[in-house]
Amino acid sequence: MPSNKDTVWAEDNLRKMAEKNVLWIPSVLRSKNALDSASTSGNVCCRFSLRYVAPGKPVPGAETFWKKMLAEQLTQLRFAKKIGVTTAVGTGAGSIGILHGESMVEEMKLFIKAGYSLEETIQCASENGSRFFGMENLGTLTVGRKATFLIARGTVKQLPRKLSYLEGIYVDGAPSITYHKNLVKTV
Repeated sequence: MPSNKDTVWAEDNLRKMAEKNVLWIPSVLRSKNALDSASTSGNVCCRFSLRYVAPGKPVPGAETFWKKMLAEQLTQLRFAKKIGVTTAVGTGAGSIGILHGESMVEEMKLFIKAGYSLEETIQCASENGSRFFGMENLGTLTVGRKATFLIARGTVKQLPRKLSYLEGIYVDGAPSITYHKNLVKTV
């Protein structure tokens, strides 16, 4: 469990990141997923559905450990926001059981739980990450540029949850040719 010394070390690192304008892509979702797994007394094969829990023996103290770890991760994320660390939403890409779209939505929910506004969270999920990866044609909506964006039905308060039920995807100003809402396969 993080000690006071660990917390000071983490805060010092975050201050250095803010000073040098270093982007931080936290992995808050890792702690949440581990907590979900620990509380089911099994191994989670798919992070976002308890339907995929494999039987296993409970690990004594695991649930308590991951509750504290998640709380610490959220505290670090709040502190990063407070001192101006540029952050981006991560997905845990490459990890077992990751469903990329769903993991993005879940991490966005955790950013909001840590005190980021919806607008700040969307910026962390789009502009900050695209800038870091050198994807200059993505990230911000700019006059005169063909936009790439998602369409979700519902109210602003229902985001990011509604991102799991997209109405459409536009790429470079045109509807995606590969995305189909309510895709029906014929044999």
